[in-house]
Amino acid sequence: MSIGISMLFTLIVAFIGAKLGQKLNFPAPFMIGSMLAVMLFSVITNKAYFPQEAKVIAQIVAGIFIGQKLTRSDVIHLKYVIKPTLLLLVLLTVNTFILGFIFSYIFDWNVLTGLLATTPGGLMDTTLIAADFDSEIHIVAIMQLVRSIGVLLLFPA
Repeated sequence: MSIGISMLFTLIVAFIGAKLGQKLNFPAPFMIGSMLAVMLFSVITNKAYFPQEAKVIAQIVAGIFIGQKLTRSDVIHLKYVIKPTLLLLVLLTVNTFILGFIFSYIFDWNVLTGLLATTPGGLMDTTLIAADFDSEIHIVAIMQLVRSIGVLLLFPA
């Protein structure tokens, strides 16, 4: 199968997965549904393909969405959240390092994979970072997916 056909099938599978995720009321249905569908497609056929250069575009788009959400009011109100933010940053960083090193030791992962798998980041962002650092993307994506689902199950809407 040519690269173009593989990429087209991957896009179709991702779109179907996104719509199915939306219909099944997944959290973040377009991201999680498409990721699960493409993972399944990749495992079954070994034909999933998308160019690595596209991750730069995905990161730019993610940056646009995050950046557009900030307003002047948000910047003015930063002084009220600086102390809790610093405490949260320290606690999350310590947690990431402790669990990252423990997981990398117990499961024989490289340290970077352990750290990215346990960091409290977004599923898409953390997986893209793992791809940038040539880490084990599948481990990071699955661990972040499990973490996201666990949080959503513990804190229902």
